[in-house]
Amino acid sequence: MLSGQSLALLLWCGAVGWLAVAPQVPDDFAVRWTIRFALAAWFCAVGLHLFGRTRYATRWLWLAGAVAFVAHVVAAFDRVHQWSHAAAFQRTLRDSGLGEGIYVSYGFGLVWLVDALWTLARAEALRQASRWRPALHLFMAFIIFNGTIIYETGPIRWAGAIAFAILAGLVGWRWQSRAFTLTNPAEALPPLPSASTTQD
Repeated sequence: MLSGQSLALLLWCGAVGWLAVAPQVPDDFAVRWTIRFALAAWFCAVGLHLFGRTRYATRWLWLAGAVAFVAHVVAAFDRVHQWSHAAAFQRTLRDSGLGEGIYVSYGFGLVWLVDALWTLARAEALRQASRWRPALHLFMAFIIFNGTIIYETGPIRWAGAIAFAILAGLVGWRWQSRAFTLTNPAEALPPLPSASTTQD
């Protein structure tokens, strides 16, 4: 029997998969909304992580975003590029000035999906992975920043700027709270024994 989270993920996969390939969904709508779902999930999952929420639901949200990104790639290849890597390369070249950027997109999606599956399956190993996870998140943030702010215009650029400003505030808040602990080591020390226990 499926757990509630597993059922929710299956429904999510079905919904974004349908959105990506259903013929009755307009092409532009499918491509744009699958990436919007993916980015919304990314921002929410990273924000919750910065709040210190690494619970099961956050990991499911991380996986839901990765699945939505894969659905976006499928929708773009199916509806815009007609399953042609050369067409995708040319579109990336036209939009960014660097056609090889398509490989960064492939890598981004692969890294996100593998990491999401790994964190869901091996949640206890997250603490051991703390050395490389910041590099992963910085890579993803760099790609998303460019995709939402540098190469977009209008409402998407503004939404991306607001979301990144919120994340920057959360990073600053986390940094400040860690700095406070480090600069006030007495806060982290166990209490001193009372006078009655020292006389024994």
